[in-house]
Amino acid sequence: MASWFRRRPFLATGIVLAPIAMLVGFISSGAGDGDYVVARIVLPFACLSMGEYFGAAWVVTLLAILQYPFYGALLDKSSHKAVAAGAILTMHSALSVWLFMNNWWRFR
Repeated sequence: MASWFRRRPFLATGIVLAPIAMLVGFISSGAGDGDYVVARIVLPFACLSMGEYFGAAWVVTLLAILQYPFYGALLDKSSHKAVAAGAILTMHSALSVWLFMNNWWRFR
């Protein structure tokens, strides 16, 4: 088990960060009555999938669970870690900004 963590440190970090990010997003949403501001920053892919139909909770939850481990897996597989981290950060940030600029379904 310890060798798995040594071979995939970013994936292991992503697995640890996923529930923390989900908790932060849930607190930001106020259990459905909040403003989702922090959730849009921390979990932009889950917020993007939410759309106007708020009944697709399983899709949102699945994307929230998989987002950070996916980032970690990409970093572990990359031979140029700094370039991959920059690309992931750019993509994540751009989607977060886009969600705010387009007032994505108002989130209220």
